[in-house]
Amino acid sequence: MIDPLKIGVTALQAFGRKLGNTAHNIANVSTDGFRSNRTQMREEQNGGVSSVVIPPPVRVQQPPSAGDGRPELSEVELPTEMTSLIAAKRGYEANIRSMQIADEAEEALLDIKG
Repeated sequence: MIDPLKIGVTALQAFGRKLGNTAHNIANVSTDGFRSNRTQMREEQNGGVSSVVIPPPVRVQQPPSAGDGRPELSEVELPTEMTSLIAAKRGYEANIRSMQIADEAEEALLDIKG
């Protein structure tokens, strides 16, 4: 039987990793040459959710300079990161609500049996 509470917990862990990665990207918005990581959500076979942080591709050569000797600026795009934060927040809210509903349904079932 699929346990909705366990599925909700795995989803909250996955969204926590997504939030952590997004915070890391935002914290490095002013770091010269920084390339942002992406988080990919994956469905597990047992009904859970996991997330994988995907690093940027490795550069074969040094990052190009701006032409005047300064290093390349960060590749972090704040609008993309803010959208990621909103999606993670909504994911948290949806999974917490689904866990509350599962808990209420279990309580109702126990009340009927008792």
